Amino acid sequence: MELSDDEATYSHWKPEIDLLSLSPSQISAGKDGKPQLAKDKNYASAVLSAWKAECETRNKNDESSGISSMPPDISIGSEFLYSDNKDTLYGHLVMRSSSKVTALKQKAATIPEPLELPGIILFHTGAGPRDVFLHWKADSLVSKYNCVVLIADLLSDRSGRAWDDDRSWYNHIRDELLEINEVGGNAVRTRLQRRIKAAVDALQNIDGVRVNRMAGFGWCLGGQSVLELSRMKIDVMSSLISFHGVFDGVRKSSSNTIEKGTSSYLPKTLICHGND
Repeated sequence: MELSDDEATYSHWKPEIDLLSLSPSQISAGKDGKPQLAKDKNYASAVLSAWKAECETRNKNDESSGISSMPPDISIGSEFLYSDNKDTLYGHLVMRSSSKVTALKQKAATIPEPLELPGIILFHTGAGPRDVFLHWKADSLVSKYNCVVLIADLLSDRSGRAWDDDRSWYNHIRDELLEINEVGGNAVRTRLQRRIKAAVDALQNIDGVRVNRMAGFGWCLGGQSVLELSRMKIDVMSSLISFHGVFDGVRKSSSNTIEKGTSSYLPKTLICHGND
């Protein structure tokens, strides 16, 4: 599926910390055309409290280092539509405001030196890409490391439908993602790999992102996606981290991919599973 020039773009940029001005009820409601970003008020409250505490610590550190006297440089985000050549996917892109300005100048060829920032893909849990937790993590990474973060969409979920108590829609999509197909005599999760590759392609094509300095983080279903991405050997990915990722890989899947990368080595992969 090809997106039109108008469709394959950002909606509008806003400071990520604008979400902190919303109440837990607003975060978890998903009304007035806005996506639902939490399962309920308790979850939203817990994430917002942790995010606010981190921001307070960040501001104190900035004050002690003298950064607070400089012009503000905050993380800004926008819905970012991309495609896996079949379905429209609803990602969210986050970068520093200064980096966005520099990227625009670079595109207009008004600055001599290219902007080369690390890129990070966040792969969501079974709750889907519309998760206030992912916005917090994106803001944290961008603020600390001056990178570009893409919250990937594995479900084609624009509204936060994956939060619904009725899990039938999510379960149907998940079953399709994890379905094993035979490709050239090999067992491959075709749709999952296509969605993963779409996210990688989308991020590396963002102005200012440095190819070969890209990483991926994933939780639960997203952790499984990170493990799948490691097997795909896509050479622009340098580091991957899986947090309690579902570990049920296809046999001999290290070489079983839709499209093999050219890398002769696997990306550095950290697997965090705990004691369970």
